[in-house]
Amino acid sequence: MDKRRLKSLIYSYEVRIATVIADGVMRRDSRARVLNRAWKEILRADLSNEEHILMWQFAQRFYRHCIAAAGRESEVQLRAEKVYTVLRSDTPDLEHQKNVIVDSVEYRKKHQELVGILSSESNFFYCTAHKNPADGHREYQDRIYYRRNGTLSPEEKQFVRSQRLLAVEDVTLGPVWLCTRKNCKHRLIPISFESAKNGDVRGEVSVKDISYEEEQYDTYRDRLKMYVKLKNVFKGIDGVTVPAQMKADVKRTYKLVRAWKGRIKKAQE
Repeated sequence: MDKRRLKSLIYSYEVRIATVIADGVMRRDSRARVLNRAWKEILRADLSNEEHILMWQFAQRFYRHCIAAAGRESEVQLRAEKVYTVLRSDTPDLEHQKNVIVDSVEYRKKHQELVGILSSESNFFYCTAHKNPADGHREYQDRIYYRRNGTLSPEEKQFVRSQRLLAVEDVTLGPVWLCTRKNCKHRLIPISFESAKNGDVRGEVSVKDISYEEEQYDTYRDRLKMYVKLKNVFKGIDGVTVPAQMKADVKRTYKLVRAWKGRIKKAQE
């Protein structure tokens, strides 16, 4: 699963949490009932215990904000307006938490992949190359590395010395952190000794960077989904008219989604 899709998935779970809490607070459900429903939504996400805890902390914080805003208002419409005000102010916090969880998942995934690669029987590895790498990784890409802890034949040892190869153990740890540093797009590929000698694994491997336009499009598209889902929640409660600010947010965000999509199309022409 790529990072963009993962962000969208995490965001959808957090939107469900927010809608469950907003719905419960507007209906005057008990704290236990509201947070129990939120916890069930959290458990649907296929994440680690630490990431579930991060979501749970957001749920508790968001519930407290909603209760404080709604206060003891008896009129459901006024309560709905105040709950939506809380949600609008918490949207940046929601998006920040999404990025924190996604980075955690990406790091764990990257670490597991590296462990799998280094557990192969190969004593040689090729590091891919891509355009615009980080300055600290530029000189380490598109190169062959050897396993220091491997059992090398005399011929392989001679090859390592003659080519002055670096050990894969040295570059994957500090200070280089090749393939292990956050946002590093390089990959290590196990190769045979014959391939290493012939050098037939070299060459530019292009990795597409996500453009600024695509990032903005993804952000506003996810936000539009959140507003639409919440709009349906507000519609489903008797005595509540969708807040004017919510209608304005949906309309404005829809325009931004279309605008950024247009910029992406223009950049590709």
